[in-house]
Amino acid sequence: ERAVSAELTARTQLADWSPEASVFRADYDGFIAAFATGAEADGFPVYAYRQEDAVLSGFEGRLEGPLGDFAGWAFDGELTGEYVEASLDAGGDLPRLPPLSFTAGVTASRDGHQLHLETEWADVQDNTAPFELKTQSYVLVNARWSFHPVSERDLRVILEARNLTDAE
Repeated sequence: ERAVSAELTARTQLADWSPEASVFRADYDGFIAAFATGAEADGFPVYAYRQEDAVLSGFEGRLEGPLGDFAGWAFDGELTGEYVEASLDAGGDLPRLPPLSFTAGVTASRDGHQLHLETEWADVQDNTAPFELKTQSYVLVNARWSFHPVSERDLRVILEARNLTDAE
């Protein structure tokens, strides 16, 4: 696949906060993707990889910074958002497109320990390729504990749980 693309990114520092935003557009000649054929084998859908001319565009944004200290823990916050629009030159949408989504998270750090809690919201995705189903909006809650047992080494122990609310 070949593409002509452009991306514009802006980053700055506002006191202790770090905002970042970017927009992009890519015009592909022969974008490679797995397209549903409509056939089934042993009850499973059959996909075929093929190349199609396509255009992808979208944005990403991020804001992160300190929230303050409490009981010996340093708290930091993060907010991210992203959106991708993708269409085939011949008409229709590319398969497996993610919906508009935003994530908000808080991290507490102390003595080599980090506790992170985040909530991700995803919008309805109804720009679907043939044989794909519309995806309903959902909210995920994720948590992570990590520990750096040796500060001089890049060694971490991580315990992570995703989709704590069992959203479908």
